[in-house]
Amino acid sequence: MPLATATRTASTPSDAAAPTVTFVDYRGEEDIPLLMGLVDKDLSEPYSIFTYRYFLHNWPNLCVFAYIGDDPVGVVVCKIDEEPDGSGAATRGYIGMLAVDTSRRRHGIGSKLLLTAIGRMRDVGCASVGLEMEVSNVG
Repeated sequence: MPLATATRTASTPSDAAAPTVTFVDYRGEEDIPLLMGLVDKDLSEPYSIFTYRYFLHNWPNLCVFAYIGDDPVGVVVCKIDEEPDGSGAATRGYIGMLAVDTSRRRHGIGSKLLLTAIGRMRDVGCASVGLEMEVSNVG
């Protein structure tokens, strides 16, 4: 099921002096080291290359990066679970990974990544979206 790809640019609304954030879709294998760098730095669960590829090969359009200039500062990686009856109907989205560089938090980057991903999942028929997080996650 193809999803539309897009690149968007947005300024953070909370701070007029904040840098411009550009949102870029996953382009292919060359983006995996960037993804791993962001996720490994800020998430406590270690993922193998196979986990990344599971998400990226099956749902490449549900991986979106946030850049400030040439620097990747955030990423969201998602998947879609289909009806167990084999009908192929998308019913539930799942946010597998969300990471924003600690020095770039509190500017709405994570929220914009989530809204982009959730919008794409809704566009293909997801009725709900799930996200797991650690109790110790305070920001």
